[in-house]
Amino acid sequence: RHDFTYLVGIPGGGSSFQLIENMCANGVEFVHSSHEGSAAIIAGAITRTGAQKAASISIKGPGLANALPGIIFNAYEQIPSLSISEAYPSITSKRHKWLPHFQLLDHCVDFYCTLSSDINDFSRFLSHSSLFPQSPIHLDISDCKIQKSLIECLNSCSSILEVLSIVENFSNVVIIYGSWARQLNFNLINTISLPSFTTPSARGLLDETEPYSAGVFTGEGKTLSPESKIIDQAELVVCIGLCYEEITGTFEDISKFIFVNSLSSSKRYCTTINKDHTYHLTISDTCILLEYLNSLRWGLDLVKDSHHQLISSFSDQVWSPFGICNIFNYLEYDFNLILD
Repeated sequence: RHDFTYLVGIPGGGSSFQLIENMCANGVEFVHSSHEGSAAIIAGAITRTGAQKAASISIKGPGLANALPGIIFNAYEQIPSLSISEAYPSITSKRHKWLPHFQLLDHCVDFYCTLSSDINDFSRFLSHSSLFPQSPIHLDISDCKIQKSLIECLNSCSSILEVLSIVENFSNVVIIYGSWARQLNFNLINTISLPSFTTPSARGLLDETEPYSAGVFTGEGKTLSPESKIIDQAELVVCIGLCYEEITGTFEDISKFIFVNSLSSSKRYCTTINKDHTYHLTISDTCILLEYLNSLRWGLDLVKDSHHQLISSFSDQVWSPFGICNIFNYLEYDFNLILD
């Protein structure tokens, strides 16, 4: 019903095998992987493209334990993915291959559900992209009534009017895009005339040859870095879809930052940085915010001067990584090197 194309993983002989048989009978292609961890990564990679959806599947206990590195990889990289595993029923004396699934997954998935939980909430996650977090969700084939509920996410939804009322008080605005922003309108993002950064994991979202592209934000920028100079001149910094794990440094003046994220209640999002300045919006409301930001104009000369000063500081270092990168970019080849 939710247009999943692939199921990837290693089945057992019980409920997971029955699920695979039924899904294959309904047009889903099963891909037998060599390891449960790689299955989770493959499923995440397919879903991340946006063209198709895939889920990973494993047996209970050691199967889920093997899948966990792949699920955690998807969590770190903010990749939307669905994992499914067998699980013991709530009433059983068996302990063979038993593991506490919920406790293992609690800190690395945004939504955990079993067949006896409110399956309608689970279905809503799959039906609406604005409710599908940029990170993993998990379904246990079990009758245990444990659920990490979507209701908390919905209740925490902020008003777009509240966010706009804050942003409208400032004209010198800087934007930092995190990996969740990949779900937004790419063309709209690249027409905004404000200094704009991406986190390392969100690179590719901005055309880095555009004049307002300020480069990569890490939180560790020193005196010569564009992030240090530009953020210092900003009145307000709007962080969209930024996860704390995406930066390696810190925010120097946290009072000028606001954080706009999805409805996800994930512990990894920037409520851990500054809860009072974090707002949870749907994708459509975030696009309304981008439309307003697109009406502002500021910072073009600041971005140019910041890049020029940085480049000038390396101009005499011909054989540095920066110098070599420039040499190759002058050659007549069908590629362009970007210094990391």
